[in-house]
Amino acid sequence: MASSVDVVEAAGITYRQLDYWCRKGWLAPTIRRGGGSGIDRDFHADELAFAVRMGLLVRAGFPPDVAFLIAQATPGVVPLGEGARVVIDGPCVASRRDPQYRSLERGQAA
Repeated sequence: MASSVDVVEAAGITYRQLDYWCRKGWLAPTIRRGGGSGIDRDFHADELAFAVRMGLLVRAGFPPDVAFLIAQATPGVVPLGEGARVVIDGPCVASRRDPQYRSLERGQAA
């Protein structure tokens, strides 16, 4: 299990982003009620990996709601219309802005 701090650090996001994603239902942590007013969230490994994928996509310029949809996609090429596409290769996600995009597009390892 990973804590909120672990997820924030691994995904490269802020706690505010993590809280928003949880409230939207994009991440489903296990909730523990502590003695204080805060909420303790624990994340399984698959939720942590999903948060990392979403973080990569958001940093690549995708809005969070679009990042959520793409992060759910199976590995491959996801067309976005107007000639744009995203290459998803397991935990690796690249956009055209990523310098490694061309090697991924040709099927080469990044």
